[in-house]
Order: sequence, then C-alpha cells, then structure tokens
Amino acid sequence: MTNQTSNPAGDSPGGGDAKPVSDDARALLTREEIEALLGASRGGPQATGIDALLDAEPAPFERLKLLEPVVERFAETLPRTLGSFAGGAIQPKLEAASSVKLGEYLDNLHLPAMLAVWRAEAWNGSGLVAVDGTLAAALLDALMGGKRAAAAQRVERRPYTPIERAVVERVIAAVLNDLSAAFRPICAVEFRLERLESDPRLAAIAPPSAVAAVIRFAVTVHERAGRLEIALPYSTLEPAAELLNRDHVGQKRRDRAWQGALAGEMGAAELRIEAVLDRLSVKLRDVLGWKIGSRVMLNAMPGSPVELSSGGVKLFQGKLGRRDDRLAVRVERRMWKRHEH
Repeated sequence: MTNQTSNPAGDSPGGGDAKPVSDDARALLTREEIEALLGASRGGPQATGIDALLDAEPAPFERLKLLEPVVERFAETLPRTLGSFAGGAIQPKLEAASSVKLGEYLDNLHLPAMLAVWRAEAWNGSGLVAVDGTLAAALLDALMGGKRAAAAQRVERRPYTPIERAVVERVIAAVLNDLSAAFRPICAVEFRLERLESDPRLAAIAPPSAVAAVIRFAVTVHERAGRLEIALPYSTLEPAAELLNRDHVGQKRRDRAWQGALAGEMGAAELRIEAVLDRLSVKLRDVLGWKIGSRVMLNAMPGSPVELSSGGVKLFQGKLGRRDDRLAVRVERRMWKRHEH
C-alpha cells in the first residue's frame, strides 16, 4: 500500500515542484524546528535558511592571533627583498590584510593578472599570489634594464611570453621565501611555487565559499604602480591553527635573527648624556644680573662626585678628573636598577 501525502502548490515554500515530506521526517523534526536550525527564524529580509549560511560574513582576520604579527614581519622584510632587484626600483607597501570569501576574491581580481599557485607541503594546502598586468609589465622593464615609463601604459589581455613568466616567477619565488621566513618563528613551513595561470577559474585553490586571509600590497616600480596580493585560505592554515592562536610565541620559538637585528638598531641609536658637576642655590636677583662674561663658581674639584643622566634618568655616578687637557669622569657606580635596563 502506497502512502501519499497531498501537497498543494500554494502551501509549499518552493512552489508546486517541492517534494513531499515523509511522515518519518515529520516525526523527527517539525517545520519550525528545521527552520530554526537553518536560521530561517532569525533571518531578516536579506537572507534566510541555507542562504543565510552561505552569505554569512567571513571570519575576522584576528581569528588567528599570531597571523597579524606574521603579516607585519612579512611586510617589513619584503621591501628589502624586492628592493634588491633592479637597484631598489621596486618598492612594495602594505595596503590591507583582511578576510574574504575566495570566490568573491577571484571574481573581483583586476585582470589581466598572473596568478601563481603555491603549495605548502607541511600543511597539505595551497595558496595564491596575484600579480596584476601593470606590475608584471613594470617588473619586466625594471629587471631587463628598461627605461622609466613617463606614464602608465595600457596592458592588454594576451598570453604572457616565456620571458615575462620567468621574470614574474623569479619575483614570486622571493616573495614566497620571505613569507616562509615570516612563519618560521611559529612553525616551519616552505611555500613552493607550483604553476602560473592567467585565468582565475584555473587558479581555484579551494571552494568558492572558503574564507581566505588576503594580504594586499601596492608596488611602485619607478613611476608605475601595480598590485601584489597573497591569498592564504584558512583551510590551508588549519594545521597550524593551534600555534597561530597562541597569545605569544613561546620561548623556544623566538626569532634570533629578528632579536639580533633589533639589538643592533638599538645599539646604534644616539643617547644624550648629561654630566652634573654641581648644584647651586642662587638668588633670583643675582641670576638676573648675569651677562655674557659672568662667572659662576662651582664647588667641583678633582675627586668630586659627578652624576651622569639621560632624559632625567640617573644612569651612573663617578668622580671628576682630568685626561690630557679635558675634564673627565671615571664611572664608579651604576644608579639604574637592573630591571630598568
């Protein structure tokens, strides 16, 4: 005996073509409960049910706490790396870093563009580097010793030549090397270039609904400006999510090269040191009477204590002396505490 359920076209949300709902399904969940699970009861006029799930906002870029420091480190090293090409003519500047759905990102790419698909074997995932046509042409001119362009040239959509591909591959390899180095204090990973594409449909590295962290650079080559973008799908970053979600990099994962570079820069900073030989209490009428040529007698003499300070912070105490024809101070005691170093 066949069990049939009538379903008039006017009662079905999808019209007369909707499939009948079995009694077993009705026994499990009511229509209201199904809509509540799918978000239909909370959906506004913009989207309901499955559409609300598909149109949900991408996860915030701050989802992985240490991803932002990785991007900052990458943005600091990339100008030096690309600056080594063509005598410093290539100057990248970080514009933004945000999360976006991969399908929307590929649909809104500025074409023509050269799309480099890279692979992270340690994570078993892929990513994308996009070089727009203007930047690709400017890189070719700069690395081949061409003259500066007086104005921006129109880039036509055409197949890239082997020379253009070789030049862009060389630059992208340097970019991926810097990106690998930026992740190294957190986890060891190498990004390897797999192939170059010019059609976004052939550069799909994840489903269109997948969310990716996109890092955007504005790159100036002489007088021409282009764009360099890097897409990191969160699915690719998933194997390192636990490490990237920490509050800070552990003691064993410190970047020694970064610390050495920072210490070197700090050591080269200039510091103004003040030597206080004596302190006097003088009446205001006497100070008002001072003029060019007036002499102020100090109680300092050889062996008197002298304070060395900087910016109002007492650093050292020593004794006044003389070396050749100049006054000198022999440091004898440190005045700042060790934790203030």
